[in-house]
Amino acid sequence: MSRETILARLRSSGRSESIDLPETLPDFPAYDDPVEQFRVEIERVGGVFLDARRADSLVECLSGVLAQRGAEQFVWEGSAVFERHQIPVRYLAEQASTEHGFLTSMHADSSVSLPIEVLPAGDLDLPAVQVSVSSAVCAIAETGSIVESTAVAGSRVLPILVPHHVVLVSSSDFVQNSAEFFGQLEPGKRESAQILMTGPSRTADIEKTLIIGVHGPQSLTVIVTG
Repeated sequence: MSRETILARLRSSGRSESIDLPETLPDFPAYDDPVEQFRVEIERVGGVFLDARRADSLVECLSGVLAQRGAEQFVWEGSAVFERHQIPVRYLAEQASTEHGFLTSMHADSSVSLPIEVLPAGDLDLPAVQVSVSSAVCAIAETGSIVESTAVAGSRVLPILVPHHVVLVSSSDFVQNSAEFFGQLEPGKRESAQILMTGPSRTADIEKTLIIGVHGPQSLTVIVTG
């Protein structure tokens, strides 16, 4: 079919008058328990939800992630993760607590203990990293999405390039729906971008064959803290 034929069909099928845009937005859902709704939605798309709001449960959650992945190392987004989620930490080098770069922690037998001992990652070999940990700006209950900020060290890298990504989100940082999130968004004021992730990366672009982990992590674990 020629280009002229296609364009002619498009022109003939077009509307003679434009449609007015709606003046008001539709009602967006709200939930009695946004954390529970988020759990339902993220598990629906293949993500893992872990609840670390009870005392000492964070250690259990982190150890479980390492054991499941057969790993003994976490690469952390930076010291802000520990501050935001009140995680006891011991810096094994003076510059570790002030650096904006990545931090690493080793856990023999995939067993996490507190305080977590961290060192600067230095020249990080990203292809060798198996599990990364960062902190979310917020979580959207309606869609099971987490939001990460590029203002934090390495946010463009850890959520996308590492095969297994862990996100910590505070229970106070849940929003009900997409409208609430975008309503409070201030583009360009705090960071160049924000990353929205809804479950592990997946695509079926090629021959409609579903492939996990092409444009992002193979697995996404969200841990809710108090």
